[in-house]
Amino acid sequence: MTSSQNLTHSLHNFLFQNHQETLSRAYSLIHDALRPKNLVLLEGKEQRREENLRQFREIVSLGLDGWYTDEHLDGNPTADTSSKHNLTTTQQRTREDLIAALWRRVHTVNAMWDAGMVGQVTSTLHQLFSTTIESLGTKESHARFFPSSPDMKNLSIFGCFALTEMTHGSDTKNMKTEVRYLPETQSFELHTPHRDASKVWIGNLGKHATHAIVAAQLIIQSKSYGLHWFVVPIRNEVTHDMLPGVYVGDWGSKTSATWDAMDNGFVWFDHVKLPLASMLNRYQEVTPQGEYVVKIKDRRTLFGLTLGALSGGRVGIAHDVVSRSRLSLIIAVRYSHARKQFGEPTRNSPETEQPVISYQYQQYRLMPRLATYFCMNFFGRNLHNWYQELKQMTASGDITHQFLDMNSEIHALSCGFKPVASWHARDTMQICRECAGGHGFAAWARLTALRDDLDPSLTYEGDNNVIIAQVAKYLLQAIKRVHQGRKVSSPFHSIDYLNDLAKFFGQKCNIESSFKSTEEISNALKWKSMYLLVKSSKKLANLMGSSEKTKSTWSAFNQTQAFHLHSAARAHMDNVVFQCAMEHIQNCTDTQVRNVLTQCAHLFGLWSLVAKDESSSVLLEGGYMNAHQMQLARDEILEWCRELSEVSLSLVNAVAPPDFILNSAIAPSDLDYPKAIWNRVLQEKGVYEKAKYWEILRTPVQKRGGLASKL
Repeated sequence: MTSSQNLTHSLHNFLFQNHQETLSRAYSLIHDALRPKNLVLLEGKEQRREENLRQFREIVSLGLDGWYTDEHLDGNPTADTSSKHNLTTTQQRTREDLIAALWRRVHTVNAMWDAGMVGQVTSTLHQLFSTTIESLGTKESHARFFPSSPDMKNLSIFGCFALTEMTHGSDTKNMKTEVRYLPETQSFELHTPHRDASKVWIGNLGKHATHAIVAAQLIIQSKSYGLHWFVVPIRNEVTHDMLPGVYVGDWGSKTSATWDAMDNGFVWFDHVKLPLASMLNRYQEVTPQGEYVVKIKDRRTLFGLTLGALSGGRVGIAHDVVSRSRLSLIIAVRYSHARKQFGEPTRNSPETEQPVISYQYQQYRLMPRLATYFCMNFFGRNLHNWYQELKQMTASGDITHQFLDMNSEIHALSCGFKPVASWHARDTMQICRECAGGHGFAAWARLTALRDDLDPSLTYEGDNNVIIAQVAKYLLQAIKRVHQGRKVSSPFHSIDYLNDLAKFFGQKCNIESSFKSTEEISNALKWKSMYLLVKSSKKLANLMGSSEKTKSTWSAFNQTQAFHLHSAARAHMDNVVFQCAMEHIQNCTDTQVRNVLTQCAHLFGLWSLVAKDESSSVLLEGGYMNAHQMQLARDEILEWCRELSEVSLSLVNAVAPPDFILNSAIAPSDLDYPKAIWNRVLQEKGVYEKAKYWEILRTPVQKRGGLASKL
């Protein structure tokens, strides 16, 4: 085994914690049992959606629908599982359980086969329906819709999540769909007041769903009590016909063939009667007498809890898009090692052409993003585990201060990580596409399909530029407490560094020759976050407090986004991701792996500070760095890019799926891309055939002169 192969093996062991055997079985199951088809090659929406549904049913039938938690990985995940029930009774695990849990953990499912496997997305939306009911409902009223119920497992119930309206998406407080309490029948009436209040873009709704969770304004005796959630039957469970008063349709074609297979729909309601039990009533309910009972008095806390169900979707999307960025990086890095262009002849090297990975700018384009992938992957794991903790506390029903603090922090972190992760993936995929040159444009390279399939993640489950403002609000509340002399802390410690505000202000970077210290990069990231936050809070206070320019809170907040709160939220997420990544890396006992991953984290941190976006100028603006130190940082970035490029093949191979899953002709594991490309091109139907329309080419064009000037 070569030194490069040794490093690949050691990296893989650390990153996947010795789950190689189970991971291999998961890949085999994907290949042998699921047999996904290339959705791009299927003609029309109906065929694509039929294949999507087939994939989803296969996922459910194999127990791979994700209704498992990390407890399934306790013990020995590489035990012999050839017998379906050979594990102990107390473990209660099957081969499929282990594969499902591992599959979810490493997020290979969304890395599958050509343009993607939308069946898993369908499964995710079905789960969102059920887990939201579990979080916001009660067993007494909604047990049939819980994930463990037989009707959910055998798909007698097929759910969706109906929040977005035609004219309102992120602004949930102003949604127009309404539910009125009817005292004479002790029931609710669900109604869409006008067509622009219709629910739209709802995944699984257009043709498939039998039930929906519908967000609607609750009205009792002409008084609105705000947004609440209701379980609403959409179609007959036997005939699949629309129910009376429910009008459901398909929302039209999408630009991506993969997402065209997704069943997005619209719905409006015409005075649909619902029982009282349809309301998700964990935190508030309406009695038969029409009394509105709230179990949490603070309205802001209550609103946060009811929207907390969306955190799970954002956590999942963030981890998924980071995983998808990995695929683009594997393709681009492998191709950059294999592709040779230009070069100077030397006495010792008769072959003058050099791999394009040796070019400085190719290194600069790819290596910071490869480093970012590893750091975000570490943070994504933590965020997933934290969210599982929150779900367990939610299931217990105890509304403690710790639970409320966890809910607030997870809400802020998911609203921050989903945007920064999907922005990273978007930019990475475009860079990787360009780094692959002309071959990168081909469908068989897969880069353009990955890029196009990512696009919806920038706006679904919350428009990135809107939801990241939730991070800013969370930070403003924390910095306010710090200014009041109170200590801040959070269950997962993401804001604890703000307690050092007084110590950090006045500090300057003392680097004279090199940025090799983790502490120096960590301190700089904290300083940048706190500087932007303090600067933003001052501007906000000025806008709200000026006698002549006094603004409403909303207006002042809105005018403190660009170069201020938006940048502060992103800087905060950079810091949180860096700190989390270093915690993981420091636990690695393999010195070589720890050193390589530390270099990745350092590159991510320094690149985020001085090169990634426009906020890098604040290090000079605030006096933390001088021009010489800024140049030193940039030189260090280029040097780390060069050094990482030398081990980049080991890094990507450590996280690469088998070739049949990566499915890129320009990035085979043996790096023989010309052979792989010819194999794909020559297998295309009709590659050597004469065009059926050849006679058009050979028919002379007859000039009619109809456009001749009459002047």
